Amino acid sequence: MQTTLRLDDDLHRRAKMEAARRGITLTQLVEEGLRMQLEQAPAVSNRPLVELHTYTSPEGFNLSPEEIKAMINDDGEQLAKLGLPRPE
Repeated sequence: MQTTLRLDDDLHRRAKMEAARRGITLTQLVEEGLRMQLEQAPAVSNRPLVELHTYTSPEGFNLSPEEIKAMINDDGEQLAKLGLPRPE
């Protein structure tokens, strides 16, 4: 199967270097890492479920990842500008 991943530039560079060092492809390195993570993942999470709030807008949202990060790290000022309730 083929897919597209968006990686941080530095992470991509480091991963390519590590794959070259090991004499394998970047795909093989990513597959190895995913397998390791999935094997270590607990079958059932003991963490409580988190309720995520959703919002709808007739105008929709056209926000860049950077704008979304700024809103997450904000105290709610950006949300208020969009007419959304501030987080509690």
